[in-house]
Amino acid sequence: MGDSPYFGSEQLTLADIVAGTVVPSLPRLDINLNDYPKLHDWCGRLMQREAWQKTDVSAEDFEQFKRKVQALVKLRKREMSWGKIKAQ
Repeated sequence: MGDSPYFGSEQLTLADIVAGTVVPSLPRLDINLNDYPKLHDWCGRLMQREAWQKTDVSAEDFEQFKRKVQALVKLRKREMSWGKIKAQ
């Protein structure tokens, strides 16, 4: 990230917006950003923006999302194993 407050710039860019859709959620997935101080600080700056705060997902909504993704992964694994059985 260098010394810029945002990804390679003094201003918010598309790179920040794209990364900002995922990186702030990483701690909710037990990925600690403290090991990456520049990324941690960038995330903090991003979350201070009023517009970004409006997009933040509640803990309850995020947990519901996680459950849905886990169910989809489980279903996909089952479908893949059925495909292997049918191919034999």
